[in-house]
Amino acid sequence: MFYVVKTPAFIRQAFPDAWWRLEYPADHVYLTFDDGPTQEVTPWVLDALDAADAKATFFLQGSQVEKHPGIALEILNRGHAVGHHGYAHLNAWKTKTDVFLTDIGKGASLTPSPLFRPPYGKLTPDLYRSLKHQYQVVLWDVMPGDFDKGKSAVKCLKDALRHTQSGSIVVLHDNAKSFPKLKEMLPDYLAGLKEKGFRLAALPQPA
Repeated sequence: MFYVVKTPAFIRQAFPDAWWRLEYPADHVYLTFDDGPTQEVTPWVLDALDAADAKATFFLQGSQVEKHPGIALEILNRGHAVGHHGYAHLNAWKTKTDVFLTDIGKGASLTPSPLFRPPYGKLTPDLYRSLKHQYQVVLWDVMPGDFDKGKSAVKCLKDALRHTQSGSIVVLHDNAKSFPKLKEMLPDYLAGLKEKGFRLAALPQPA
């Protein structure tokens, strides 16, 4: 499995209008969670965030919102932000354009938000040019790899703390696959960021 923990500048240049990191305010870090809402997992994440006085942004998968609408509402009730993540988590590199756009529209109808994160972080140039006029595309600066079966929670935590900087957008996952690792690392990650003086905030609404 290939991925990079810290997104290099040359990749960010491919989609220059996307949010990879936010430079202001200087002491903010933006945690994001993909693929929920998930029964048991998302409520646990919400409790962990509350315990750390932290806010985050959840990129919701439409099919999961249909299954767990109450959890999706609870995210908002606790003061967090939401974005949409499509309906069926399709890979844009392997899906016909019209099918992909229909899926994104269905996801957006279930999670009204100007923020959109493509599943797997994958878009074609044509899709990007189309979608950036409808949504603020949000990618990431740091990916600790909580989904990686070959990576320990300790290594995820170490990588996350090492690479998270002021303005970082960090991608984690509130799904069943990532939960064992997330449950072990997230409280220590939140505490470590607090010790470094970061404010853990939800992503702002685009202007």
